[in-house]
Amino acid sequence: MVVRHRVPQFHRNRYVPPVEIDRVRSVSPPTVHVPEQRGVTAALADARGKLREAAPAGRWDAVLSEVTRVQVERKTSMLDAMHVVLGRLAAGWTPPPS
Repeated sequence: MVVRHRVPQFHRNRYVPPVEIDRVRSVSPPTVHVPEQRGVTAALADARGKLREAAPAGRWDAVLSEVTRVQVERKTSMLDAMHVVLGRLAAGWTPPPS
């Protein structure tokens, strides 16, 4: 075996005292941090959750399309449009299949 270069031996600096370092025994698993939603974000998440619960199975895309249509037609916010569609669903409206 041919050694092309030789790595010099490590020499401790005599001006720095030796330091003892304890071994790491275990590391706790990282915790999942879910940020708290506030204000409009919380209201949108709440309204979206209620819409999901009220939407008939397999019709979620149609419900979202209706929310967008109401928002554009009435020139209102997404939150207000969600409440309008939620009221329609509660009154018995069924979105067409998509």
